[in-house]
Amino acid sequence: DPLTAVFQINILCAENTQPGYSMVQFYVLSVLVNLAAGMLVSAGMLESKFTWLEGLESATASSRFRIGVGAFVIGVLKILSVMNGDVPVVGDLLPAAAGLVLGGALVVERYGERTDVKSPALERFSGFMENYRNTIGIAGIAISVIHFLFPRVLFL
Repeated sequence: DPLTAVFQINILCAENTQPGYSMVQFYVLSVLVNLAAGMLVSAGMLESKFTWLEGLESATASSRFRIGVGAFVIGVLKILSVMNGDVPVVGDLLPAAAGLVLGGALVVERYGERTDVKSPALERFSGFMENYRNTIGIAGIAISVIHFLFPRVLFL
């Protein structure tokens, strides 16, 4: 399970940190979870463009909710935690926002699949995701990759 592997990496990072580097695990989790969530949100488009990703959506059907919750929680924690030498709140604004949006999208999508209750808010969300799903997913992937390559850049 990919989410279990991410949490095992988190435990290894937490056990091997030195003073002043205790927030590295949130950085690693943010990059990995945003990448995974972005791929899941835009899985349909990615499968059609890249043949080696065929079956991504069906293979991850059982993990979508868990990755969504993980991305949302890590997004909240990225806002609250500051890496050594980084600017509070705005230092990781885009990765935190990406985690919140991607995680929220996956969780609400799962809720919409599981419930029989129809609400105007859920219908608006479904329409919005239908129109912008690929853009949101690709933006999440891009933010994740850029955050990995440039960890100390303001807003990233």
